[in-house]
Amino acid sequence: MKNRHSRRGGHRSALGLREMSSSQFLSPRREDRAAQKTAQLCRQVERVLALILPACADELVQDLMPVSVRPAPDATRLLIEVRPTFTQSSLTAADLAERLSHLEAALPYLRHEVAASITRKRAPELMFMIVQAHAEFS
Repeated sequence: MKNRHSRRGGHRSALGLREMSSSQFLSPRREDRAAQKTAQLCRQVERVLALILPACADELVQDLMPVSVRPAPDATRLLIEVRPTFTQSSLTAADLAERLSHLEAALPYLRHEVAASITRKRAPELMFMIVQAHAEFS
């Protein structure tokens, strides 16, 4: 009578599975699905922030609008680029630093609102970067 390992192909098949890397187990479909879900999360967060930022009590935060949301490096942390909504040609470094500090102060509220609006086990961390509005030429 053979043991149960020989009926299943012996120890070689189990050893072969251990030697395979985890990327070999993920099919391209799963990777595509994960990328789609991350992109969907970024779009949802951008929409929520577009609604929440103008409703903030702080005027310097009210004046910001999201330009893009990207995973940094994955969906657990998102980099949000925001810009002032008014059409001023440029802001000084002190103005940008002041707006960023006000945005950082509002971060717990913003993350709470994002968490309430999306369906995930854990809300992503939010990081903000203020970008200058490009001057448009006529």
